[in-house]
Amino acid sequence: MDRVNRLAMNGSIDPPRFYIADKYGVVFIDNPKVASTSVKQMLYSEIDYDALGQEEFHAALENRSIFHVPPRVQNYTHFFIVRNPFSRLVSAWRNKVEGRPPKEWGVFNVKFYQLQFRLLGKLDLSDDCVSFEDFAMAVTRIPDWISDRHLASQSRWMAKIPSNHEVRILRFESLATDWNTLAEDTGLPELSQLNKTQDTDWCRYYTSQELVDAVKDRYQSDLNLFGYSVPDPL
Repeated sequence: MDRVNRLAMNGSIDPPRFYIADKYGVVFIDNPKVASTSVKQMLYSEIDYDALGQEEFHAALENRSIFHVPPRVQNYTHFFIVRNPFSRLVSAWRNKVEGRPPKEWGVFNVKFYQLQFRLLGKLDLSDDCVSFEDFAMAVTRIPDWISDRHLASQSRWMAKIPSNHEVRILRFESLATDWNTLAEDTGLPELSQLNKTQDTDWCRYYTSQELVDAVKDRYQSDLNLFGYSVPDPL
């Protein structure tokens, strides 16, 4: 399904993606940059991440994702992993942008998103590398509904969940403990972290009040919904 069809059908470029595991009676609501690769590998162990590599692994999972939850799984346990949006934005930059020219930005290296960064984000893409502050400020200028899923607000996914669905919220910052509790209730196996990340030093990227305020305004809905705090600038 191309971006225009997704926009027409769901009101956003990248609607929420659901992954169903009938074996455990769960529905995983996907959210990039929160150990979602590890969750998918656990749910679909027959698709070997190590053998395929990151890009082919996610390509192989495309036909497993759905955009609407079917009635037959309404009573399954729905779960969603969230992350402090300030930390999540740093993770997206590290993984997709840091030390790379724009033509090597992975999922952002398509005309649609490059035009977003240039025209809406007012980002100069002629440089070989882009600083975190320039990247983050560009992201804050791009409307949420047309943002790539790695940069979209996490509340955007939650807004698409029917109000009668109870969703278990797990936090990236306490994922080991939160996952164990979910596993006890559903029979899910232990979660291994495939794409390990250091989440202890993300605050150092926020070096000005202007940057903190801009990111705060961009992700205010996440801060309100999930109760995360705003860092002090360094």
